[in-house]
Amino acid sequence: MRIQPTDTLQEGIVKMVDGNPGAVTVCVELLKFNERIQPEGGKMGGMVYILALDEFEIYGSRIWMLFKDVCGEDIRKMAVVLVARSHGLITQKELDLAINGTGLKLDLDTLVETVVERFPELEVASGAGS
Repeated sequence: MRIQPTDTLQEGIVKMVDGNPGAVTVCVELLKFNERIQPEGGKMGGMVYILALDEFEIYGSRIWMLFKDVCGEDIRKMAVVLVARSHGLITQKELDLAINGTGLKLDLDTLVETVVERFPELEVASGAGS
């Protein structure tokens, strides 16, 4: 993991994006998305998705590829994918294969339904802010 507890939000994002402008855009959009669904900031504020990317070792251009190629440039679906991975609904291998474009395509509609069903308390799953 790249992000340290002492890092500021800006430092954390810089460590994640590897200078990739698309990755910067996605990280900012994830922060904005979290603000829309949890205006009070939630437990971890907007960093929850950035930390998930770090945990799953998704950096730089792979952040952009996850957003663009896997999630169809839909920030809500990207958040759902990160929630699904965090809760073991998809494996790291499945996520990596989808990002790398090696033939595995995630069924995002089913994944959204599953997240909504299993975690109704999560505003991301209910579609708040979309």
